[in-house]
Amino acid sequence: MLARRYDDPDFVLDLVLRDADLCAELQAELERPMPTHAAARAEVRRAVEAGLGSKDLFAVEALYSEDDT
Repeated sequence: MLARRYDDPDFVLDLVLRDADLCAELQAELERPMPTHAAARAEVRRAVEAGLGSKDLFAVEALYSEDDT
């Protein structure tokens, strides 16, 4: 993570978002919202929309970095 090498992922952001979406669906079904999960999910979605979906889950950090990944 410190080296900001996200091209050899252990778990890609596309899959993180898929799992977060499934969790959100379950929260809605059970009527048990989790605001912190919603906030994290929004940031993962933003990273995927920024083209980082095939990168490692820690690539979310790139949204806050001045360096390109």
